[in-house]
Amino acid sequence: CSMTRSRVGVETTRSRWWISHSSLSARSRARKRTPPRDGRATRQRQDRDGVTPSSPAAVRSLHVIPGSNERFLKKAPSIGADALMFDLEDGVAKGEKEQARVRIATALADPALSSVRKIVRVNATDTPWMRLDLEYILAHAPSVLDAIALPKVVDARDVFGVDEQLRTLELRAGLEPGQIGIDIIIETARGLRHIDEILESSTRVTSVFFGPLDFAASLGMPSAAEGTATTRQ
Repeated sequence: CSMTRSRVGVETTRSRWWISHSSLSARSRARKRTPPRDGRATRQRQDRDGVTPSSPAAVRSLHVIPGSNERFLKKAPSIGADALMFDLEDGVAKGEKEQARVRIATALADPALSSVRKIVRVNATDTPWMRLDLEYILAHAPSVLDAIALPKVVDARDVFGVDEQLRTLELRAGLEPGQIGIDIIIETARGLRHIDEILESSTRVTSVFFGPLDFAASLGMPSAAEGTATTRQ
């Protein structure tokens, strides 16, 4: 993966690669676009609003902070990472998601994080929490949010829906539509199969993550806990 080496960071709390979409875009644009096998028309990258989120600079470090952990959130300014991902998904229990949104919105507004790329990982589109995540964060901290991380993306339709919701919420917050980016997280075989159409689905897409543990689980593959060794039988 030499072409993306300068753009890759490793998430510190779970095994995920992070790759800036800008390092993939030239190759993707050069490739002839073909419709998906199921016959659906692939929506071209959306540029109707004339605004494209700025591609993130080379990110050497990315630190994930659970929104339910107030102690970790208070330490955010001292971490020194190039990017911070405030988590509302896997790192937050179902009963704590509402309070986690409040804590994350407060943390995002901290002036000490003005030079840090700030991302909020919302819940997946097939959960009852994703819309609430977007509405709360965009209502309380819209101008300081760089991107949302969208987990478990399986095809372009996931991105289309979130793009439309973000546009509505940006207008409501007085922002220019298209300002907030979308960082894609691929965690299933289905998502990997549709990676090309996903990356070309919206101008908001600035980065892509790969979650190997969840990907392995989607294929029914055995996996070992991080830090443990396995031996071939």
